[in-house]
Amino acid sequence: MQNSTSSFFSEFRALIAHSKVFISLDALLVFVCGGRENHKNPCGRDIFFNYASRHLTNYQFIRAETVFKTFENTEQYDILSIEDKIAQFSDCIIIILESESAFAELGAFAIKNPLAKILLPINDEAYATEPSFINYGPIAKINKISKFKPVVYYKKERFLTSINTISQRLRTIVREHRKRVDISTFDNFNSLGPKHKLLYLRELVDFFCPLTHKELISLLETLYGKNSYTVTFELSILEAINFIQKHNNHYITTKNTGESFIHFEKINKATFRTKLINFYQKMRPDKMAILTYRSTI
Repeated sequence: MQNSTSSFFSEFRALIAHSKVFISLDALLVFVCGGRENHKNPCGRDIFFNYASRHLTNYQFIRAETVFKTFENTEQYDILSIEDKIAQFSDCIIIILESESAFAELGAFAIKNPLAKILLPINDEAYATEPSFINYGPIAKINKISKFKPVVYYKKERFLTSINTISQRLRTIVREHRKRVDISTFDNFNSLGPKHKLLYLRELVDFFCPLTHKELISLLETLYGKNSYTVTFELSILEAINFIQKHNNHYITTKNTGESFIHFEKINKATFRTKLINFYQKMRPDKMAILTYRSTI
Protein backbone atom coordinates (compact mmCIF):
# COMPACT_ATOMS: atom_id res chain seq x y z
CA MET A 1 0.00 0.00 0.00
CA GLN A 2 1.43 3.37 -1.05
CA ASN A 3 1.87 5.82 1.78
CA SER A 4 1.88 9.09 -0.19
CA THR A 5 0.51 10.64 -3.33
CA SER A 6 4.06 10.92 -4.72
CA SER A 7 4.36 7.13 -4.75
CA PHE A 8 1.39 7.02 -7.12
CA PHE A 9 3.19 9.58 -9.29
CA SER A 10 6.18 7.23 -9.48
CA GLU A 11 3.96 4.26 -10.26
CA PHE A 12 2.29 6.22 -13.05
CA ARG A 13 5.72 7.16 -14.47
CA ALA A 14 6.67 3.48 -14.62
CA LEU A 15 3.39 2.62 -16.34
CA ILE A 16 3.53 5.23 -19.10
CA ALA A 17 7.18 4.40 -19.81
CA HIS A 18 5.99 1.16 -21.42
CA SER A 19 2.70 2.35 -22.90
CA LYS A 20 1.85 3.72 -26.32
CA VAL A 21 -0.20 6.91 -26.10
CA PHE A 22 -3.03 7.81 -28.48
CA ILE A 23 -5.30 10.80 -29.08
CA SER A 24 -8.93 9.67 -29.38
CA LEU A 25 -10.98 10.24 -32.52
CA ASP A 26 -13.38 12.63 -30.75
CA ALA A 27 -10.62 14.96 -29.58
CA LEU A 28 -11.96 17.64 -31.94
CA LEU A 29 -12.39 21.11 -30.45
CA VAL A 30 -14.76 23.44 -32.29
CA PHE A 31 -15.35 26.96 -30.95
CA VAL A 32 -18.69 28.48 -31.92
CA CYS A 33 -19.39 32.23 -31.99
CA GLY A 34 -22.76 33.82 -32.66
CA GLY A 35 -25.75 35.49 -31.07
CA ARG A 36 -26.29 35.74 -27.36
CA GLU A 37 -27.91 32.66 -25.83
CA ASN A 38 -31.70 33.07 -25.67
CA HIS A 39 -33.91 30.22 -24.49
CA LYS A 40 -37.18 32.04 -25.22
CA ASN A 41 -36.24 33.11 -28.74
CA PRO A 42 -33.38 30.82 -29.85
CA CYS A 43 -30.80 32.31 -32.17
CA GLY A 44 -29.01 30.35 -34.87
CA ARG A 45 -26.28 29.31 -32.49
CA ASP A 46 -28.83 28.01 -29.96
CA ILE A 47 -30.41 25.94 -32.72
CA PHE A 48 -27.01 24.67 -33.78
CA PHE A 49 -26.00 23.63 -30.24
CA ASN A 50 -29.32 21.87 -29.74
CA TYR A 51 -28.84 19.89 -32.94
CA ALA A 52 -25.15 19.21 -32.29
CA SER A 53 -25.81 17.84 -28.80
CA ARG A 54 -27.93 15.10 -30.37
CA HIS A 55 -26.34 14.45 -33.75
CA LEU A 56 -22.73 15.69 -33.79
CA THR A 57 -21.46 14.03 -30.65
CA ASN A 58 -17.98 13.22 -31.97
CA TYR A 59 -16.99 16.90 -31.68
CA GLN A 60 -16.48 19.05 -28.60
CA PHE A 61 -18.43 22.25 -29.29
CA ILE A 62 -17.55 25.20 -27.08
CA ARG A 63 -19.07 28.66 -26.73
CA ALA A 64 -16.09 30.89 -27.47
CA GLU A 65 -17.19 33.67 -25.10
CA THR A 66 -16.75 31.36 -22.12
CA VAL A 67 -13.01 31.61 -22.76
CA PHE A 68 -13.13 35.39 -23.07
CA LYS A 69 -15.08 35.70 -19.82
CA THR A 70 -12.45 33.73 -17.95
CA PHE A 71 -9.84 36.36 -18.76
CA GLU A 72 -11.92 39.53 -19.02
CA ASN A 73 -10.80 40.85 -15.62
CA THR A 74 -7.14 39.93 -15.99
CA GLU A 75 -4.35 42.18 -17.16
CA GLN A 76 -2.17 39.45 -18.60
CA TYR A 77 -4.24 38.61 -21.65
CA ASP A 78 -6.30 40.79 -23.97
CA ILE A 79 -9.00 39.35 -26.24
CA LEU A 80 -6.85 39.53 -29.38
CA SER A 81 -4.09 37.56 -27.65
CA ILE A 82 -6.63 35.03 -26.43
CA GLU A 83 -7.93 34.68 -29.99
CA ASP A 84 -4.46 33.59 -31.07
CA LYS A 85 -4.46 30.98 -28.33
CA ILE A 86 -7.92 29.77 -29.31
CA ALA A 87 -6.66 29.23 -32.85
CA GLN A 88 -3.84 27.04 -31.53
CA PHE A 89 -6.25 24.88 -29.51
CA SER A 90 -9.00 24.73 -32.17
CA ASP A 91 -9.70 22.41 -35.05
CA CYS A 92 -12.37 24.81 -36.33
CA ILE A 93 -13.99 28.12 -35.37
CA ILE A 94 -17.61 28.51 -36.49
CA ILE A 95 -18.94 32.08 -36.59
CA ILE A 96 -22.68 32.44 -37.08
CA LEU A 97 -23.10 35.99 -38.34
CA GLU A 98 -26.25 37.00 -36.49
CA SER A 99 -25.08 39.77 -34.15
CA GLU A 100 -22.86 42.83 -34.19
CA SER A 101 -20.33 41.10 -31.94
CA ALA A 102 -20.17 38.14 -34.34
CA PHE A 103 -19.36 40.47 -37.25
CA ALA A 104 -16.68 42.12 -35.11
CA GLU A 105 -15.24 38.71 -34.23
CA LEU A 106 -15.20 37.75 -37.91
CA GLY A 107 -13.13 40.81 -38.75
CA ALA A 108 -10.72 40.24 -35.86
CA PHE A 109 -10.30 36.52 -36.56
CA ALA A 110 -9.84 36.97 -40.31
CA ILE A 111 -6.92 39.39 -39.96
CA LYS A 112 -4.45 36.61 -39.13
CA ASN A 113 -3.92 33.74 -41.53
CA PRO A 114 -3.70 30.96 -38.88
CA LEU A 115 -7.16 31.98 -37.67
CA ALA A 116 -8.63 32.58 -41.12
CA LYS A 117 -7.55 29.09 -42.19
CA ILE A 118 -9.80 27.42 -39.60
CA LEU A 119 -12.81 29.75 -39.86
CA LEU A 120 -16.23 28.57 -40.99
CA PRO A 121 -18.58 31.57 -41.18
CA ILE A 122 -22.35 30.98 -41.45
CA ASN A 123 -24.11 33.98 -43.00
CA ASP A 124 -27.65 35.01 -43.92
CA GLU A 125 -28.08 34.44 -47.67
CA ALA A 126 -29.80 37.85 -47.93
CA TYR A 127 -26.33 39.41 -47.63
CA ALA A 128 -24.51 37.02 -49.98
CA THR A 129 -24.14 39.56 -52.80
CA GLU A 130 -24.09 42.77 -50.76
CA PRO A 131 -21.26 45.14 -51.87
CA SER A 132 -20.03 45.33 -48.27
CA PHE A 133 -16.70 45.39 -46.48
CA ILE A 134 -17.63 42.05 -44.85
CA ASN A 135 -18.01 40.39 -48.26
CA TYR A 136 -15.04 42.06 -49.95
CA GLY A 137 -12.79 41.76 -46.91
CA PRO A 138 -13.04 38.94 -44.33
CA ILE A 139 -15.36 36.65 -46.31
CA ALA A 140 -13.34 37.02 -49.52
CA LYS A 141 -10.16 36.12 -47.64
CA ILE A 142 -11.78 33.16 -45.87
CA ASN A 143 -13.14 31.87 -49.19
CA LYS A 144 -9.54 31.81 -50.44
CA ILE A 145 -7.62 30.22 -47.58
CA SER A 146 -9.93 28.50 -45.09
CA LYS A 147 -9.86 24.69 -45.07
CA PHE A 148 -13.65 24.91 -44.55
CA LYS A 149 -14.37 27.24 -47.48
CA PRO A 150 -16.61 28.57 -48.88
CA VAL A 151 -18.84 30.46 -46.45
CA VAL A 152 -22.12 28.67 -45.69
CA TYR A 153 -25.35 30.61 -46.28
CA TYR A 154 -28.70 30.02 -44.62
CA LYS A 155 -32.21 31.39 -45.04
CA LYS A 156 -33.48 33.58 -42.23
CA GLU A 157 -35.87 31.73 -39.90
CA ARG A 158 -34.71 28.46 -41.50
CA PHE A 159 -31.31 27.99 -39.92
CA LEU A 160 -31.63 24.20 -39.76
CA THR A 161 -31.41 24.06 -43.55
CA SER A 162 -27.69 24.87 -43.26
CA ILE A 163 -26.89 22.13 -40.72
CA ASN A 164 -26.21 19.41 -43.28
CA THR A 165 -23.69 21.60 -45.09
CA ILE A 166 -21.98 22.53 -41.81
CA SER A 167 -21.77 18.84 -40.89
CA GLN A 168 -20.17 18.01 -44.24
CA ARG A 169 -17.53 20.72 -43.79
CA LEU A 170 -16.68 19.50 -40.30
CA ARG A 171 -16.13 15.96 -41.58
CA THR A 172 -12.89 17.17 -43.15
CA ILE A 173 -11.26 17.17 -39.69
CA VAL A 174 -12.51 13.73 -38.67
CA ARG A 175 -9.75 11.13 -38.54
CA GLU A 176 -10.17 7.46 -39.35
CA HIS A 177 -7.49 6.31 -36.92
CA ARG A 178 -6.28 7.43 -33.53
CA LYS A 179 -3.19 9.62 -33.55
CA ARG A 180 -0.16 8.35 -31.65
CA VAL A 181 1.87 10.88 -29.67
CA ASP A 182 5.18 10.59 -27.87
CA ILE A 183 5.27 11.93 -24.30
CA SER A 184 8.23 9.89 -23.09
CA THR A 185 10.63 12.79 -22.42
CA PHE A 186 10.47 16.41 -21.29
CA ASP A 187 11.39 17.60 -24.78
CA ASN A 188 8.56 15.55 -26.25
CA PHE A 189 6.12 16.87 -23.64
CA ASN A 190 7.26 20.43 -24.24
CA SER A 191 6.93 20.09 -28.01
CA LEU A 192 3.41 18.67 -27.96
CA GLY A 193 1.02 20.66 -30.09
CA PRO A 194 -1.03 23.13 -28.01
CA LYS A 195 -4.24 21.10 -28.27
CA HIS A 196 -2.55 17.80 -27.45
CA LYS A 197 -0.76 19.34 -24.48
CA LEU A 198 -4.07 20.78 -23.29
CA LEU A 199 -5.79 17.40 -23.48
CA TYR A 200 -2.83 15.58 -21.90
CA LEU A 201 -2.95 17.92 -18.89
CA ARG A 202 -6.68 17.30 -18.65
CA GLU A 203 -5.97 13.56 -18.61
CA LEU A 204 -3.38 13.93 -15.82
CA VAL A 205 -5.96 15.81 -13.75
CA ASP A 206 -8.48 13.06 -14.48
CA PHE A 207 -6.10 10.32 -13.35
CA PHE A 208 -5.23 12.01 -10.06
CA CYS A 209 -8.09 14.35 -9.24
CA PRO A 210 -8.55 16.05 -6.93
CA LEU A 211 -5.16 17.59 -7.68
CA THR A 212 -3.68 20.94 -6.63
CA HIS A 213 -1.58 23.06 -8.98
CA LYS A 214 1.48 22.31 -6.84
CA GLU A 215 0.77 18.58 -7.03
CA LEU A 216 0.38 18.76 -10.80
CA ILE A 217 3.79 20.40 -11.10
CA SER A 218 5.21 17.73 -8.77
CA LEU A 219 3.66 15.05 -11.00
CA LEU A 220 5.25 16.59 -14.11
CA GLU A 221 8.60 16.73 -12.30
CA THR A 222 8.25 13.06 -11.40
CA LEU A 223 7.50 12.23 -15.02
CA TYR A 224 10.06 14.46 -16.71
CA GLY A 225 12.51 15.80 -14.13
CA LYS A 226 13.12 19.23 -12.65
CA ASN A 227 12.31 21.68 -15.39
CA SER A 228 10.29 24.83 -15.87
CA TYR A 229 6.61 23.96 -16.30
CA THR A 230 4.27 26.73 -17.40
CA VAL A 231 0.78 25.26 -17.52
CA THR A 232 -1.27 28.07 -15.97
CA PHE A 233 -2.80 29.24 -19.23
CA GLU A 234 -3.71 25.70 -20.29
CA LEU A 235 -5.41 25.07 -16.95
CA SER A 236 -7.32 28.34 -17.30
CA ILE A 237 -8.47 27.32 -20.78
CA LEU A 238 -9.56 23.91 -19.47
CA GLU A 239 -11.56 25.68 -16.78
CA ALA A 240 -13.04 28.12 -19.30
CA ILE A 241 -14.33 25.33 -21.53
CA ASN A 242 -15.53 23.37 -18.50
CA PHE A 243 -13.27 20.36 -18.98
CA ILE A 244 -12.03 20.87 -15.42
CA GLN A 245 -13.19 22.84 -12.38
CA LYS A 246 -11.43 24.17 -9.33
CA HIS A 247 -12.85 23.37 -5.90
CA ASN A 248 -11.13 24.04 -2.57
CA ASN A 249 -7.88 24.78 -4.41
CA HIS A 250 -8.03 21.40 -6.20
CA TYR A 251 -8.61 20.67 -9.87
CA ILE A 252 -11.24 18.10 -10.77
CA THR A 253 -12.47 16.92 -14.14
CA THR A 254 -16.09 17.50 -15.10
CA LYS A 255 -18.54 15.01 -16.52
CA ASN A 256 -19.47 16.92 -19.65
CA THR A 257 -16.52 15.64 -21.70
CA GLY A 258 -17.38 11.97 -21.25
CA GLU A 259 -14.56 9.56 -21.99
CA SER A 260 -10.88 10.42 -21.97
CA PHE A 261 -9.27 12.07 -24.98
CA ILE A 262 -5.87 10.51 -24.21
CA HIS A 263 -5.50 6.73 -24.06
CA PHE A 264 -2.59 4.80 -22.60
CA GLU A 265 -2.51 1.42 -24.29
CA LYS A 266 -1.16 -0.62 -21.36
CA ILE A 267 -2.73 1.20 -18.41
CA ASN A 268 -5.97 0.10 -16.80
CA LYS A 269 -7.24 3.48 -15.67
CA ALA A 270 -10.11 2.08 -13.59
CA THR A 271 -7.73 -0.16 -11.61
CA PHE A 272 -5.30 2.69 -11.03
CA ARG A 273 -8.08 5.03 -9.89
CA THR A 274 -9.49 2.41 -7.53
CA LYS A 275 -6.14 2.05 -5.78
CA LEU A 276 -5.75 5.83 -5.57
CA ILE A 277 -9.24 6.35 -4.16
CA ASN A 278 -8.66 3.61 -1.57
CA PHE A 279 -5.58 5.55 -0.51
CA TYR A 280 -7.59 8.77 -0.32
CA GLN A 281 -10.23 7.05 1.80
CA LYS A 282 -7.65 5.88 4.33
CA MET A 283 -5.21 8.78 4.32
CA ARG A 284 -6.75 11.87 2.71
CA PRO A 285 -10.29 12.65 3.92
CA ASP A 286 -9.87 16.16 2.51
CA LYS A 287 -9.59 14.76 -1.00
CA MET A 288 -12.48 12.37 -0.45
CA ALA A 289 -14.66 15.32 0.50
CA ILE A 290 -13.81 16.94 -2.83
CA LEU A 291 -14.57 13.70 -4.68
CA THR A 292 -17.94 13.62 -2.96
CA TYR A 293 -18.57 17.14 -4.24
CA ARG A 294 -17.44 16.08 -7.74
CA SER A 295 -20.08 13.35 -7.80
CA THR A 296 -22.79 15.99 -7.40
CA ILE A 297 -21.83 18.32 -10.27
